[in-house]
Amino acid sequence: MAEKLSHSPLLPDLYATSDDLKERNIVSVIVLDRYGASPGSEQAAVYSFQQMLPLFTINQLLANGEISLEEGGLLLETLNEQWPKPDGKPYELLFFRKMGVSSCLLVSVPADLHFDKGVKVVARISLVELAEQLKGKLI
Repeated sequence: MAEKLSHSPLLPDLYATSDDLKERNIVSVIVLDRYGASPGSEQAAVYSFQQMLPLFTINQLLANGEISLEEGGLLLETLNEQWPKPDGKPYELLFFRKMGVSSCLLVSVPADLHFDKGVKVVARISLVELAEQLKGKLI
């Protein structure tokens, strides 16, 4: 499985330090301090592409005002536990709220999802497109 994932176009063999991510405006200081590998450490952490994508995603959603810092933790946990999948399918990340309660899920594309009328889909993001954006910023 690790071999299959290592050759995935979604997970290029790219690495960056926390300093690189900050200097290139890929991930904000706030996101790195809150969700980074070594908060408060004096030594710059090195992130793989797989580790950078959740941080980049949180940063994008925070910058757009779509999620709060607390909700970023939920998103990070979901992506770290559920992505990448070994099936090679494209996935979308959905972040939604109902009556102030937030949740997120990964869904393989294409998929038709139907929520009750009280659910507000806050963000629907293609992980393939997000990975391409991140690759463009790193290269």
